Amino acid sequence: MSKSTFEYYHKQILISNQYQMKSLHLTNPFIIDSICKSLSNFIQLEILYLNNINKRQLKNIFQDLISLPKLSSLTISCIESMKTANHYFLNIFRIPNLKYCKMKLITSTHDEILPFCSKNSSPIEHFIIEDNIYLENLIPFLSYLPQLHRLSIDRLSGKFVNQINNRNSILSNNLTHLSIKKIMISMNCFELLIQNYFTRLQVLNISRACAGEYINGFRWEKLISTSIQHLRIFALQISFKTNDPLMRENIIQQFQSPFWQEKQWFFVCSSYSIMFDSYINLYSINPYRKKYFLLGNENTTEIDSMTSVIHLDIQCENALMNCRTYFPNVTKLTFACGDNEEKNKVSLLPTLNHILPVKQLMTLHFVRFYQSLTLIYKLLTIASNVHTLTLRVGGISDKDAMLNQQSEKFQIVSKINHVRNIFIYNRCQLEHIEFLIHLCPRIEDLSFSMNSNIRSWLTFLLSQENENTRHLHSIRVTDTSKYDFNRIKTIVQYNNLLKNNMIKYICHCKTTFIWW
Repeated sequence: MSKSTFEYYHKQILISNQYQMKSLHLTNPFIIDSICKSLSNFIQLEILYLNNINKRQLKNIFQDLISLPKLSSLTISCIESMKTANHYFLNIFRIPNLKYCKMKLITSTHDEILPFCSKNSSPIEHFIIEDNIYLENLIPFLSYLPQLHRLSIDRLSGKFVNQINNRNSILSNNLTHLSIKKIMISMNCFELLIQNYFTRLQVLNISRACAGEYINGFRWEKLISTSIQHLRIFALQISFKTNDPLMRENIIQQFQSPFWQEKQWFFVCSSYSIMFDSYINLYSINPYRKKYFLLGNENTTEIDSMTSVIHLDIQCENALMNCRTYFPNVTKLTFACGDNEEKNKVSLLPTLNHILPVKQLMTLHFVRFYQSLTLIYKLLTIASNVHTLTLRVGGISDKDAMLNQQSEKFQIVSKINHVRNIFIYNRCQLEHIEFLIHLCPRIEDLSFSMNSNIRSWLTFLLSQENENTRHLHSIRVTDTSKYDFNRIKTIVQYNNLLKNNMIKYICHCKTTFIWW
């Protein structure tokens, strides 16, 4: 949303209806600043979504959040790192009628251990934490959440420090759903956690484990049969490096006993390579509940379809060429192929159409290789509904694509694609930005790294004569220092590139925001 559009919307709609608003979804840090000043007036608010919020804003809103009597759903994504999240958790626990909470944080140090809850607890039933949680802090954290049924954690690390059998009697054992994206504790600690606190689990989902102990099928069988007998859904995926050619067969045999057959929990164990390293991947296939799937030379011929997957990550060319599984609901696609496969990428597109409905893709990520502009261009010819494009790590190179900009087919793709957001996390040249802007003339939000030629970049992007940037209203320049921020501010303001603009610098994430 442009600045002028927001100003009209804020005055004509938000202010006049703030006492009736039931839902707010805010992603622009400038808009968050404006709305949060009067947040306590939204007394009917039930759902609040705050993305790209900084620590100062986050600290200032909690008193208002506590005063909102009907707030039941809260999602917060903070763009600044912090030493500890405990202060924010304690404030969230004070929101009187909150049932759902999702927090995306960036903590930089080991949390101080939370005190156990002594009086007022929280009514939260579903908590999602996209950050690292230390095991020694998890149990005190849960003491504030007696009504919690669903817990999702991005990373679980650390070890127990006198928590076991210490104060577990004050915890309400109501948790039925546990999801951990990356588990970094020993299997011994995990078993203690389950046996002492999570015996009523019905759904357990582990996306990635870093310890080899987790591939022991006999150990899992004992834990489930003795401590979590109500478990009905078990989703597990473990990838690890190995040079032992016999390990794959030994592992899969452990997950084929009568116990697993009776539960109808089936697994595939496959091998794949990334560059010069060999890996084994163990993952459950029925019921398969994961929304993310890593395709890295896995032998998926036994699996006809994976309906739950919405994010497919293709690790190498062979993985795609050999895949026989269909992913009908994928909307986010990641290419993470090696540099040596670059020349073959365009030929992969027909195969891609056979494993997923390309037309429904909405997000494209290109990772860990020198990005091919031809590949991006070709993908957009068949994936016209993509709205977000991300280029990460490596450089952009493709002379052939640069020469094709005047072709009739290029002009057609430029007219039909719906890319509105482009995020570039690698160094590239101005000519490559010009190519992407020419290819995606509906772009609204652009992010790129600071470079020595920033004046030319901003002059091109902010020129009123540039028809391809007429919808652009937000720029983020990453990897900027305070000096870079002042330089950008001078370029924009003193060269009259923009009118009615706002410029902000977020120190901790070293990013300069421009909004107009």
